[in-house]
Amino acid sequence: MKGLASAAFMGLNRPGNNIFVVPFLNRLGLMLQKESSTAASASAGIPCTVDQNAIVRGFTFEDAIAVLAGSCIILGLFATSVDMLTDPHELGCWYRLMEKSIGNVRWERAVLIGSVLSATILDWIDMITDVLVVVGYAMCGAWVWFTLGVSILVISTVYIAHNAMRVENSKVDSKLRFFLAILQLDLVIEGWTSVRDGRKSIHFARSKFLESLCESCPQAFLSIYVLYAMHAQSHFWLILSTLVSIVSLAYGLSEWLEIGVDERIFLHTYWYHHCVRTCFFVVDFSLRLLTVTLLLHEAKFRWGAFLLIAAVALMYVIAMSFYTKDPFTLLKSFCLTFFINLIPAELRKREGRERFLFLIDPELRQQLHAPILLVRMADFMFLSGLIVWMDEGTHPRRSLTLGLLLLADILLVWCVRMATTRLAGQHELLRQNSTASSYGALE
Repeated sequence: MKGLASAAFMGLNRPGNNIFVVPFLNRLGLMLQKESSTAASASAGIPCTVDQNAIVRGFTFEDAIAVLAGSCIILGLFATSVDMLTDPHELGCWYRLMEKSIGNVRWERAVLIGSVLSATILDWIDMITDVLVVVGYAMCGAWVWFTLGVSILVISTVYIAHNAMRVENSKVDSKLRFFLAILQLDLVIEGWTSVRDGRKSIHFARSKFLESLCESCPQAFLSIYVLYAMHAQSHFWLILSTLVSIVSLAYGLSEWLEIGVDERIFLHTYWYHHCVRTCFFVVDFSLRLLTVTLLLHEAKFRWGAFLLIAAVALMYVIAMSFYTKDPFTLLKSFCLTFFINLIPAELRKREGRERFLFLIDPELRQQLHAPILLVRMADFMFLSGLIVWMDEGTHPRRSLTLGLLLLADILLVWCVRMATTRLAGQHELLRQNSTASSYGALE
């Protein structure tokens, strides 16, 4: 949950706290409206608790996820159809229009600058709003949530900074680079390098990927758990901010998969490639968020839910251990499959000495593809069925949401696999032609 979520939590203070913030948030409509029975008598401030027996009605977060899943099915199938019907060697009418107007080179440079600037600014906003959310936990006295939020922020920031100082051939001293990364300024350096070279650098993309994997992903789990724990599933702004966070994370991963296919060759992926990958990641991550959150937010089943999720995670590790025994490779494979299954959309390979973070060997990736899909289907179907059984009809649309997400995940994993296989064939042909041209030049 991002900025809007932080504002909501900042407004949920105990009586007597933050009196001046509350009226401002009320004007924005960012306050959670469900109050506990003790709140009615409070003369100042808004309590941080809500009525645990409140019945959530109206359009809820789960309804929004169902709409998002249906939209992803439509967009994913459409993007796959466009990919199948499009000749990759035909540049298209948009290219010809740019060539006749401002020039395609200038247009691509403007797009690159806009992409780098927006990514950098969003990274800063993300950090600020995450800090505000954590402060909101402290102001409400939720010290467990506060500790988890601070731990996620500190560990992810230090880890990203540690990787920033390991960049080879950097003109900035490693210690200074570590300090700049702590201050969220390292992206400025890599952004300038990307614009200068005319393409996003590996280090820029890796920093964004690590921010998504190490910070945005765990913060999303924590924020949605808090949303359910406070029975705020019908709050419009919290629903909107959560959906935006999910889509942003998914598109960031799609951008990461475009970078580093081959350092010697730039394979451009078009909008329909990003569309089908983003749709798949949105559905897959939404399923993981809902299955984990809905199991954990019921207090009477919480310890059993922890053990069950641990057993599911162990199932992934056991399946992968048949193909690799290296602990670090197992860790990478687990991180790239348990939270969001990146393997069906991955086509990168190591070409040279560049240090690729969280990159699985292509041969191992091919071996893991089928077993991980089977494990993931069993994982989601079992957890979804268990959630519906535990619900006992209290939320009649929950089963529809989970069923639609399962259908979308099955369809879109097929779509993204087709698009990735086709794109990999184009890349291999381009790489062979480039190698032949280089060999001919040496002759």
